[in-house]
Amino acid sequence: MLSGILVPSLRRNLLFKYLSSSPSLFSFSQRGRSTNCCKQRTASCFASSPRRLLSLSQLNMADRLKLYVKAGKDGNSLGDCPFCHYAMMVCRYAAVDVDLVFVDLANKSADFMTIGAKHGGTVPVLSHGDDVIAGSGQIAAYIQKMQPLPDLSCSCDALDAIKGVFPAFAAMMKNKDDSKRSELKEKLEGELGKANAWLSSNPGPYLCGEQLTLPDFELSSRLLHVTVAGKHYFDFSVPSGFPSLLAYQSSMFQETFFTSTRCDDSEIVHGWSKFFS
Repeated sequence: MLSGILVPSLRRNLLFKYLSSSPSLFSFSQRGRSTNCCKQRTASCFASSPRRLLSLSQLNMADRLKLYVKAGKDGNSLGDCPFCHYAMMVCRYAAVDVDLVFVDLANKSADFMTIGAKHGGTVPVLSHGDDVIAGSGQIAAYIQKMQPLPDLSCSCDALDAIKGVFPAFAAMMKNKDDSKRSELKEKLEGELGKANAWLSSNPGPYLCGEQLTLPDFELSSRLLHVTVAGKHYFDFSVPSGFPSLLAYQSSMFQETFFTSTRCDDSEIVHGWSKFFS
């Protein structure tokens, strides 16, 4: 699956292009050809941060990190997995350089399954030398050990306030019993209400105040599915009665680390379509 490895000269050229362009640029390259992040099977991500960019000496190909993420419906683009989105945002914000590998979950490659016994065939998976880390939370912890600054740890109870959002949304989306639709919608609204209440009572643009933390990556990646798939299949969106959550969503959805690592809306609609066929 890993094809078109960048030779050192191309990697230097790409890094030079990156440093001389807008700080919001999130470019990938394969065989020296720049392209959008959603169009590459294997991509080299030169992530930016207001703090620092990894130096060329840290881009040793033998030590590079591979982040396996869900492929889109064409097998060659970024898919809709919110857990992959979470992991990608952490890498992007922490300025940790990774090679993205898009995994067709219906036709998993031998390269991916080589480490299958260690992760059960799910994504996201981070491979770094002999280390194989599965799950967005575990990947985030690993990245934080590699790159302790910025500190993304959360010392407040924000996670408790948001942890029910995605399970409630998934239950509504997967439900086949029309008689339960209203009940499940109300449960989702209740979980969104908890997040809104937390944001209303805790000043600051982020869940833990002025500092971006891991729960922000978790909630924003889930809210993307609520807004896109919820709207498409149920004409559902975050209620207007939750102004703090709406303001938070609007702000997070404009962050570079979010926009540069998200998939197309069509992938999200496609990803949930199996429950509506």
